Order: sequence, then C-alpha cells, then structure tokens
Amino acid sequence: MESHCQSLATPTDLKPLMVRALDEAFMLQIFRHKLPILSETPIRVMGCRAHEGKARSALEQRTLRVTYHVFVESVEGQKRHYKLLGTLPVTPEFLSPALLECCRAAQGHPAVVPFARLAAYIPELQMGIQFLPVDPALPALIEATRPEGGRLVTPFIPECQNGATLEQTHSELLHYKSGRRGVLKFTVRLSGVDIKPHQRVVFGKLFADDRGAGIYRDMQTLWEVSRRSGCLRIPEPLGYDAERRMLVIAEASGQQDLNVWIKCLEEEQPLPPGDDFDRLERCMIMVAEALSELHRSGIHPRESRTFQDALANEYKDLELMRHGNPALAREIERVLEQLQTHVPHNERLVPCHGAFRHKQLVGNDQYLTLLDWDGLILANPALDAASFLARLRRTPITEPGKASKLEWLAEVFRREFRAREPEVALHELALYEALVLTDLALRAFRRPQRQEHAIAHIYRLVAEAERPLIRQENSRESSRL
Repeated sequence: MESHCQSLATPTDLKPLMVRALDEAFMLQIFRHKLPILSETPIRVMGCRAHEGKARSALEQRTLRVTYHVFVESVEGQKRHYKLLGTLPVTPEFLSPALLECCRAAQGHPAVVPFARLAAYIPELQMGIQFLPVDPALPALIEATRPEGGRLVTPFIPECQNGATLEQTHSELLHYKSGRRGVLKFTVRLSGVDIKPHQRVVFGKLFADDRGAGIYRDMQTLWEVSRRSGCLRIPEPLGYDAERRMLVIAEASGQQDLNVWIKCLEEEQPLPPGDDFDRLERCMIMVAEALSELHRSGIHPRESRTFQDALANEYKDLELMRHGNPALAREIERVLEQLQTHVPHNERLVPCHGAFRHKQLVGNDQYLTLLDWDGLILANPALDAASFLARLRRTPITEPGKASKLEWLAEVFRREFRAREPEVALHELALYEALVLTDLALRAFRRPQRQEHAIAHIYRLVAEAERPLIRQENSRESSRL
C-alpha cells in the first residue's frame, strides 16, 4: 500500500513507520517469519491485507493502529483467515500482564486455533500485535465470540424467560473499536413444549466501561415513549449484563430500504423496481416526524452538548491533526473562528440522537426504526437535523455534479423538519449545518484514503461550511446599513 493512501492525520514523525506497516508485501514477509513461531502446528502465511485505523483515541495517544487480515494455509491444505490488530510505536512492555492473561483466556478459541501465542512484539517496527478476540479492555469479547456465545444473551430473550430451550447459537463480530467497544450479532434457534422452533436475532454491545448501563436506562424510557408515538421506533432494549458490560438489544425489523435508495442516488443508478421518488419523499416526511417526536419525548439523558461544546471538540481535533497538512488545517481553523463569532446563546436543549443519519435508519416510507442510541444527549434540535442533512449531502458536496437528486431530498427533509419544529430558526439550522460539515472535514483528515482525494474533499466541505456564515455576515452588514 502506497504512502499516499494514509490518513492525513498521521503524525509526521510516525509516517515512515506507517508506510512500512501498510506495505502489504513487506508485512507479508514479516508475518511469514513471525506467525509460524506462534503456531502449535506448521502453517504457511499466504497473504495479508492492511487497513489503517482512524480512531481519535489513537491520535491522542500518538499511536498508530492497523488491522491485518492474514490468510494462512496448513500443511494439509486447510485455509484460514485471521484478524490481527497492530499497534505502534510501542515498547516490549506492550506485552503486559493484562494482555497475556487475556491471551491465556482465549487459548483454544476457534478464531485463533492453531496459534498458541496470541500476542507478540515486532522490534523492527516497534509494533505489538494481538489476535482478535484478544482485548484486555473487553475481556467478554472472548466468551461472546465462542460457538456457544449466544448463551450469554438467552437470559434476556423473552421466549427463554418463558421456558424456551436453546437449540443452536451463532455469534458474529460486526463492529469493533480497539479498547472501546464491540458489537456482536447473536443468532439463536429456540424451541419448547408450547413454542414452535424459530430463530431469533439479538445484538450485544460490549463496552470498556459502565456506560452501557446508562444507555440501557435511557433506552428503556425511550422504548416506552416510542410505543405511544406515531413514527418514532427504536429496537427493544432487552437487558444489561453488568458483569460483562454488555447491552442486549432486539433486532430491528425491516430492511435497509432507505439506505438502498440513497445509495442508488449517490451512484446515480435507477431506484429498485417498484420504488419511486414519491416513496422517497414520504420517507423524508416520516424521518422528520420521528425526529420531532424524539425531540418532544421529554426524556432526560444525563449528558448534554451545546454548540460551544461541539465547537471546542472540533478545535481539539484540529490540534491533533494540523501537522498532517498545515495549509488545509488553517482553512478549517478560519471557519472555526467564524463559527465562534456566531455561537448561539441560551440554546433550547431537547433529547437528541447525537449522530442522526440515514445509515442509522432501518425501514422505508411505511415504518422506520432508528438505531444506535450510544450518543443520546440533550442538545439543540438543530444538531440532529443538521447531522442528517450534512451526511445526505456529502456526495454532491465532495463530488460536484454528482448525485444532484440528494440535494432535492435534503430540501424535502429541511422543509418537513422546519414545519414540525418552527422554533428552530432557519439561520440556526444553517449554523449547525456549517458546524457538522466542518466536523466531516476533520473526520476526512482521519479517514485513510488517497491524499489527493482527501484534500479535495476537505476543501469542498470547508467551502460549503463557510457559505452560510458568509450569508449571515452579509445579512448583518445589510442590517447595519
């Protein structure tokens, strides 16, 4: 992998290390030398794929993280795929007692057989590697990903509480952030004396701290609200396993229809047969109504975020990333300074999703379920609307001339949202859109991609973020005259 595919945020002094860590041919030779030593039986390392991480926490710690997909063949010809996490630069103390204890707990796990040593230090790269599911911050990940891992969630499934028997179970790790959280999909087959055999899917979210308990309490309250709402739907919270710090949630019914439609518009492809723009417009009406119902729900999340809070976080992110491209960072800083002059005061704070976007919605114009409530907060209602609009518009902004119908869809949502929440002034929504677009520009700094693409995308996001600020400044000047 060439160095220009790195994240712009990679610290300058660490770029040589990252170039080598992302060079798949180089890493293949490293793994061909190192991994057979860790295995109990003879193996051949056949290939690897490398993916740079983009976590903010790694930048704060001045470390780099790379996920490796390693392909191995036994002498009998059996082929296996393993997932390893590389962290650099670190010292040999990376092999801490906590990590080694976690490795011992994972011995014999199907995901790591035939490896006997599940962590190692590579001196030539100052890199520590560990096999997933080894993560000392998420010790329950080992148990949850074993073949019998579904047994962990059966105490929370209503059918099991009513006497159903577990016949079969399967778990799959869907999302993972090193040292922070993991999302697992559990598929269980149930039966019983008075229960017809059937399959049930639930999700488990593992956390490195106890925040899952608070999320569960908030979701319980919101679940009761959603049952009385017209459009607001959330997955049913089933329980919280305090010992394993695991939140258990029911599967949301329905398909990813809205996401499929938006993907078609992004790629300028026809909508699926039977779907049309009337359905898309009706869907935007439902999204606006569901969001308004959330904002009027009256629940009280423990955390809050004002415009000034969000702006302060963006300044903090900029300091972590400005070394990657100082000229581009100055452009972002200039917009942040303009945003600082427009900070709204005495904001009305309501329950907000915190990361509202179309990829968090399951369903279509007949029903929608909003997923991922980890970021539930008290905030300005314009935050959720702006987050939805900015992500909906990202393709036409970063790739001018493409996906123009998404701009039409964004305007439909904007109109429907303001009709339901007239307290949110047009200039206030525009200000939050500028804030979210600037955040997307900062995120693009962390996203591994070709540097020329990243730079072009960031400049376009910054220019679009600045547009409403210029309009507001011109309006101020006109009022003075």
